[in-house]
Amino acid sequence: MPQLVPLATSGDGNCLLHAASLYMWGLQDQQLILRNSLYKLLTSGPKKDAILKRWRHVTDLRNKEAGGLTFSEQEWDFEWAEIVRVANSKPRRSPSTKSLRRYSTLRLNYESLEEIHVFALAHVLKRPIIVLADNVVRGVSGDELAPVYFGGIYLPLEEKSACYKS
Repeated sequence: MPQLVPLATSGDGNCLLHAASLYMWGLQDQQLILRNSLYKLLTSGPKKDAILKRWRHVTDLRNKEAGGLTFSEQEWDFEWAEIVRVANSKPRRSPSTKSLRRYSTLRLNYESLEEIHVFALAHVLKRPIIVLADNVVRGVSGDELAPVYFGGIYLPLEEKSACYKS
């Protein structure tokens, strides 16, 4: 069994895509090729509607588990628009204060991605993606604050053609 090795990536909000690029090609995705491909898939790709349908189904199940929250069609549309918006390769605004600009290595340049983006990335790459993550957000004292759904095995289930095996 191959040994798992952690990879250090830039903390610029594109770390998920940097990690995928590092694993496959040995360098970070500085040209945002993967992010642009991900955005294109979510906005105009042939699998866009199927990915939206799966995201909506999973989100609806999680909302019901969390107490029966239901979205109106307008709320569904807003949530999906946010998912698509954060996948865009347009950088976030720079902080307006000098003190925040001074710590430029600490701020994100791009919006952070979510689980649905990993699922879509599996389709862009035509290969499974395994994400190792804690299953809860913990407070400073170690208390469990909220569930985290990011970890898991993401399969390109909507990919009908051959997937890469390596």
